[in-house]
Formats: sequence, structure tokens, C-alpha cells
Amino acid sequence: MRDFDQLVRDNALAALNETGPSDKRIEVLHRLSDDTTLGHEAARILASWGLEPAA
Repeated sequence: MRDFDQLVRDNALAALNETGPSDKRIEVLHRLSDDTTLGHEAARILASWGLEPAA
């Protein structure tokens, strides 16, 4: 089941990235940037939007 969960999470991050920045999406990515599994990708998306991860 863990692999399925990761696939869902990866797809959710891809959808956030594809739809582009908004206040709500930026907030979600800032929260995810501290996550041990998703943090690197969330930070990468924020950087591609010209933003920094939450400090």
C-alpha cells in the first residue's frame, strides 16, 4: 500500500506544479517543504516559481 500512497502524493505534487502558483498552492508547498518524503520536490517546485521554501 505504501507504493500506492507515494504515487498519489507524487501525482498531487505534479498537479500543483502544472497548475502554477497561487496563494493556496504556495501555502501547501511551503508546508510540504518540511516533509521528509516530499520536501525536496516541494522546494524544487517553489524554486521554479521563483520562491523560497518556508524557513
